[in-house]
Amino acid sequence: MVNARGSELLIAILICFHPLITNCDVSVSEQYWHQGCYSQNIDKGPDVGGTRQDISDGSQCASFRAVECARACLKERYKFASVGSECLCLNNTGQLRTQNQDVIKCPSSEQQSCPLFPCCPAESTSVFLVEGPYISEVKANVNVDLVIRNRAVVIETVIKIPKLLNISKELENDTEFLQLNIEWTSLDFRQNVSAVAEKNEIYYRIPITFTESGPQVVDVYVTNKISLLSTTLRINVLDPSSLDLEIVNLVDLSDQPSCLPEEFVVPEKAQFFSVFQGANFSLEVSVAVGENVTFTFEERSLGIREVKVIEVCNDGCSTIQVSL
Repeated sequence: MVNARGSELLIAILICFHPLITNCDVSVSEQYWHQGCYSQNIDKGPDVGGTRQDISDGSQCASFRAVECARACLKERYKFASVGSECLCLNNTGQLRTQNQDVIKCPSSEQQSCPLFPCCPAESTSVFLVEGPYISEVKANVNVDLVIRNRAVVIETVIKIPKLLNISKELENDTEFLQLNIEWTSLDFRQNVSAVAEKNEIYYRIPITFTESGPQVVDVYVTNKISLLSTTLRINVLDPSSLDLEIVNLVDLSDQPSCLPEEFVVPEKAQFFSVFQGANFSLEVSVAVGENVTFTFEERSLGIREVKVIEVCNDGCSTIQVSL
């Protein structure tokens, strides 16, 4: 007799080895981003059904090349990123053999500031999950439709990290990758803050006031121990002059005329309302931008004409045009 737990294990094994399942890899550890070193160089070995991606050369820090490869493979919806002499995206590692790795500063890196990172021996390749503790996306926008000179707005920044995994088994206690540095720079200001990544998405809001009108550029840089990513926000800053005049007829639709005489011509580019003769009406006027604004209403009567019921309307109507 097999108990319930045994049945679940048996089902899992059957699913894993079913011939129709091609992406099964029993050695995958979801606890660590780095999955290990593989003794067989993929560049010279048998085809494992992956696609190659262009990344930086070996002079870059090992972590930067790994992140660059993982980003590319994540975008292509693969499961693994293999980093050797080049980047290869994979869905399984079944044809490769694992090998012990040395966690050292990679000798190919010429930069003394490179962080401690899993480094595989020569003629082998490092395999990572595509979802790891690196910065995969940075977005920035402002919280208003119109940005006005000398008026404060808020820049909203969203940072995404695919998965908050330990980098490797050997670096299990290293949590420095959770520390984020966010920097906003433009001609008007420069601000830098530190934050801790507690979730996959990090939101940050900062106020900013532009003192110059015209096109403005804000660059946003986000770094953690193993990755760097930036985005550029382009903003058109307006002068505080009147802009976007809007006029709204506050009369209920049921109290407005439902028709106009056929010969009545609406002036081109004019905002037009019709009301019943002798009826009171209210208009709401506003501008999207403006300081110390004065509204001036000029009424110019263009005539009132009686209309017979049989000509146009079912219930009779007259119109008055008021130009503002």
